[in-house]
Amino acid sequence: MIKSILFLGLVIAGCQSDDPMSPGDEVVRDPGQVSISPSPSEIDAPWFLIRPDKRVERGSGSQVLDNLPPGQYRLGWGAVPDWQSPTPNPELQALGSGAEITFSASYREIEEQTGSIAIDTTPDEINAPWTLEGPNGFYHEGSGDDVLNGRESGSYTITWGEVQDYEEQEAQQSWLDAGGRIDFGGSYVYQAPPTVGTILIDVNPDHINAPWSVSGPGGYANSGNGDVSLTDSPTGDYVVSFGTVNGWYSPVPTNVNVNLTDGELETVSGSWQEIGGPDPGDPQISGVNGQFNNGGAVTLTGSEFGTNALDIDSGVGPDGWIEANSQGTAINQLQDGSDWATYSTQQPPFIDGNR
Repeated sequence: MIKSILFLGLVIAGCQSDDPMSPGDEVVRDPGQVSISPSPSEIDAPWFLIRPDKRVERGSGSQVLDNLPPGQYRLGWGAVPDWQSPTPNPELQALGSGAEITFSASYREIEEQTGSIAIDTTPDEINAPWTLEGPNGFYHEGSGDDVLNGRESGSYTITWGEVQDYEEQEAQQSWLDAGGRIDFGGSYVYQAPPTVGTILIDVNPDHINAPWSVSGPGGYANSGNGDVSLTDSPTGDYVVSFGTVNGWYSPVPTNVNVNLTDGELETVSGSWQEIGGPDPGDPQISGVNGQFNNGGAVTLTGSEFGTNALDIDSGVGPDGWIEANSQGTAINQLQDGSDWATYSTQQPPFIDGNR
């Protein structure tokens, strides 16, 4: 009895929790405020602010932004002619729930002779993005064509951004002399998106998880087991090959050619037959309603017709042999789709499958 009471006490104690929040409680995060204050105020310095939700706020000079969601904020100071941008640039700060943060920075007037930097992107309609870095922590983000005047002498590096369906551009570096000019050019080359389709491999029965392999254009190779959908496969000619499973006959044919076109779905099915049943590679005969009546029409399937077709053993013999009548036609003379009305049998038919 004492052991039972102690055990019950442990169970009750284990159910207690020090967490004051119930499972249905939600954390409420209040919006906050971000202040932006560059100096000197008369230069009306431009800036951009990337919010936690990836939205971008752009402006210039001093501003206060209210009702902003808590999270990480990234502010970048823009270029002002004849003024050196502040550092660090860009700047990161975290805004807490209901809190306030301030981005403040001072621009330094460039006293020595300055130069200019021209950025030219082609084609114009893609408005390609870029970032420019220079001496004393200079950093500027932009897009498309632009000219930055009043820049300090030194080394500058431009990094070109990605544009969908266009080849990537390598970064460029150049030196700006006092009173000089440098030109950065980004020529984007259109690269058509690859044409792709889907190959659906369907193996039966599912539970044997049969193996397969696929070869295709450009050295494409894949392999696996069971059903699979090969999405985003390059268009072209493929060969799907079905593997072996112990105790099962492999599909016929074992290699299937597939021509995959853009946006299309090609299904390749393979059926394995359990050994002990009919070999799917052997010829089969069938008649009206599955009956083999004397003189009735029957059809030969599953074999290659013509001179390479298998022979039927004729004559009276053990059960299962087929007897050819006086109008019999040799199996190797039949053509695909022809009626076979010249054979009769009193027993279930048997075809010499060269086993």
